[in-house]
Amino acid sequence: MNETLIQYFEWDLEPDCRLWTQAQRQAPVLARLGVTGMWLPPAYKGQGGSRDVGYGPYDLYDLGEFR
Repeated sequence: MNETLIQYFEWDLEPDCRLWTQAQRQAPVLARLGVTGMWLPPAYKGQGGSRDVGYGPYDLYDLGEFR
């Protein structure tokens, strides 16, 4: 079976977690279309604060407990 991965992120990611809820909502539709995996942005805090897209990690082990 062939795998199909979708790149599911935006460069100018809003800090409202909209992308994550959108991905969850669209996952069943994507699965019916044959998508077998999603590439999502990292979920750790970035050096750029709430506007960071996730690729400049501040602390890989802090998932938001400390601001």
